[in-house]
Amino acid sequence: MPVFVGAGTSSFMKGSDGVGFSRLTTTQIGNLSGMVSGQVVYNTTKNLLQFYNGSEWADVSEIKVAATGGNSITTANGFKIHKFTSPGTFTVTAGETADAKYLIVAGGGGGGGDNSGGGGAGGLHYKEGVTLAPGSFPISIGSGGNGSPSTNQLASDGGNTVVGGTINITADGGGRGGTGNGGMYNGGAGGSGGGAAGERGATPGAIGPGTGDSGHPGGLDVQSPPNGWGNNGGVNSPGGGGGGGGARAVGQNAQSGTIGGNGGNGAQYSISGSNVYYAGGGGAGNENSVPSPSPSGGQGGGGGMNYSHPNKPAAANGDDNTGGGGGGGTHNASGVTGGNGGSGVVIIAYPA
Repeated sequence: MPVFVGAGTSSFMKGSDGVGFSRLTTTQIGNLSGMVSGQVVYNTTKNLLQFYNGSEWADVSEIKVAATGGNSITTANGFKIHKFTSPGTFTVTAGETADAKYLIVAGGGGGGGDNSGGGGAGGLHYKEGVTLAPGSFPISIGSGGNGSPSTNQLASDGGNTVVGGTINITADGGGRGGTGNGGMYNGGAGGSGGGAAGERGATPGAIGPGTGDSGHPGGLDVQSPPNGWGNNGGVNSPGGGGGGGGARAVGQNAQSGTIGGNGGNGAQYSISGSNVYYAGGGGAGNENSVPSPSPSGGQGGGGGMNYSHPNKPAAANGDDNTGGGGGGGTHNASGVTGGNGGSGVVIIAYPA
């Protein structure tokens, strides 16, 4: 094997290919400076070869992945965890593994305005048994879509989250929630679809929700199909909107002619070291004369409809770094504004 000869030693060991390399104690190795990635020494304390992986000395018999990048790097449950909440690059500098895993979530859609539909959750991709080898993986994080600011303006879809390199995955942003005025009733399509708005005078279910990618069977750490997890938004009633779709469940249809539907639940994953829900759909808006029940966002950061009589404030935003959909606004001059969707996230983990 090719060997980089260490400096500052007086003792060498000859390998089978005739190349010499340094023999050092653990203490001497710890005092070395100016190392380069790939340098190899023989540790006489441990009686084995070690190589420098760019950040630490690792046993050749246990060549581990060394990587950089992320807004945070932690260790839990035997895995090194890189979490990206903003754009960056994940770079593997040394080592290789076939036991890595990733979670990729797009931004949630914004909630509609005026007894409107909840925003759909961002698409969610999760995979285990991922091969990592030296190379770069550029990452962009999808932003949450803007909630509708009025009765006659559309909310916006969530932004896509993209991981390049050999992972090469795009998670689709969540669809916007429909707005209940101005002919903008339909929920938008996306990673999960936005709920349809509650057009006054419409036949229940007449306005179709946006469409998501596929359905989640339930359970912890369920791996996703190629298109990622996502579900449709909910169907409206004449006065209540449909909930936004979540990664694990369809957005709830309007509960009555005046009460909107809850957001679809997201999916739960332990890749961060804790069991966390991601990609919940936003709750829909109610008709103005009905203060309760207020539709809730789905588990996984979905925003609900905030109703506090008589002020009726704007709907809740989806939680950032979960891909939750924004809540839909109710039908009232001071409460029509939809909530913003939550931004996405990327988590990559590999054996520590």
